[in-house]
Amino acid sequence: MKAVARSYMWWNGLDQEIEKQAKSCKPCQEHKPNPPAAPLHIWQWPTTPMKRIHIDFAGPFQGKMFFIMVDAHSKWPEVIIMSSTTSEKTIEALSSFFTRYGLPEQIVSDNGPQFTSVEFNNFMKQHGIKHIKSAPYHPSTNGLAERFVQTFKNAIRASEHDGFSLIGRLNTFLGKYRATPHATTGSTPSELFLQRRVRTKLDLLKPEIEITVQNKQLQQKKNHDKHSKLRTFEEGQSVLARGYLSSKKWMSGEIVSVLGPAIFKVKLTNGNVITIDTLIRFKIASSQTTNNKNNASFSQVK
Repeated sequence: MKAVARSYMWWNGLDQEIEKQAKSCKPCQEHKPNPPAAPLHIWQWPTTPMKRIHIDFAGPFQGKMFFIMVDAHSKWPEVIIMSSTTSEKTIEALSSFFTRYGLPEQIVSDNGPQFTSVEFNNFMKQHGIKHIKSAPYHPSTNGLAERFVQTFKNAIRASEHDGFSLIGRLNTFLGKYRATPHATTGSTPSELFLQRRVRTKLDLLKPEIEITVQNKQLQQKKNHDKHSKLRTFEEGQSVLARGYLSSKKWMSGEIVSVLGPAIFKVKLTNGNVITIDTLIRFKIASSQTTNNKNNASFSQVK
């Protein structure tokens, strides 16, 4: 337009007036291309699990509908096969999730009819959950759930020839995903969501800590028992107890009760009752033996 006009006439400000006229053309504005993409909005990373949950539906896929839930802090995913995607069934699925892990502070979803219904909005208000809806026709707002949907679909497609059922393949995928370090956090979803590593078949390659500790304890017992001797005592038995707090090395007494394999309650001859594990048998000579010894001594003196 400006080139044609300049070939016939000219005045000061001609180009600016033509540009203004073109920009005010209503049909032209109605067919303008999309503006440049807006700067990327980055969600603030929650510092704890169950602060913000992203939800979405995937499907129909493999003949089923799947309800996706992803925790924004840990990237822990939940996938539920749905027989219906109504608000009522969606609320039931969320309630089951909340029963296991507690209520989130925020939920992010798209503008699907099940998420915009009065029933769903009342459910959010009753449980004190802030519901954030993505902009219409702009799914990247709920990018966390959208990306997981693609990962989930690719994994399920790739496992079609494994010979397992859909539920079996879904469980296998979720188990591996939760135990794999996430590219964003550098930690596994289970470590951040459950505060522990989940045990997998790969852990069979490493000895379990419990077995290692037991083996160490058995070796310590074996080394100790080389120089030890098992002693058994019964209630009412006369013993000598080690006098740790007395001037006497051994103090005589009688076992009152057996507290454990090697610990006893002993009543000393002075009336004190102590709990101790260092005992030796105390043999009291019979009256006949004492008399025989006295007689023998008397005979010798005689």
